[in-house]
Amino acid sequence: MGTNESISGPTANESRMISHASISARLDLPAVFKRDKGFWNVVSIHEPTMPKASVQGVKRVHYSAFDDVDNAAEGLERGMVPVRTAQVRAIFDFANETHPQGLLIQCRMGQSRSTGIALALIVRGLVQSGEIKPTERAVELLLQVRRQAMPNALVLQLALESFISVEQAKGLTSELVNHPRLMENRFLNRRSQP
Repeated sequence: MGTNESISGPTANESRMISHASISARLDLPAVFKRDKGFWNVVSIHEPTMPKASVQGVKRVHYSAFDDVDNAAEGLERGMVPVRTAQVRAIFDFANETHPQGLLIQCRMGQSRSTGIALALIVRGLVQSGEIKPTERAVELLLQVRRQAMPNALVLQLALESFISVEQAKGLTSELVNHPRLMENRFLNRRSQP
């Protein structure tokens, strides 16, 4: 995409999708729930070694515990708990049950695991509406919801596998996580860490 080109604004369906979706860091939850009392259904992702986030004043909550690892084998070698297919399916089931109500996806920083789930949900919506090549549009919509997104590749791939083939999911995951705008977020995040 050239520097003078831009993606058109969201369609009515996309506007509804992003207006009823949010991604949050754990520390931001109290302010979000105070501001939007009773609006959100929440997917709360936490590390297995950490307590669940305090979630009050929401419609429903689905908790899931897994570490932020992009490679299952490497995560297991380091004693971490990677996401499992069953966890992703349970999150998608929760999203399906609560649709079209507001869905907030939360993880510790609101940047990786939560954005992996959100990006897969966006891609699914685009594919269901007939989009053949959803990469550019999906990234644009994700960044409208969470500008600092840098989706977890393992979470994203397993989530994509819930509605497209394994091979398609691998290819699309690679396209998405290597998208220049998301790579820029990874680079900026590394630079801001001590």
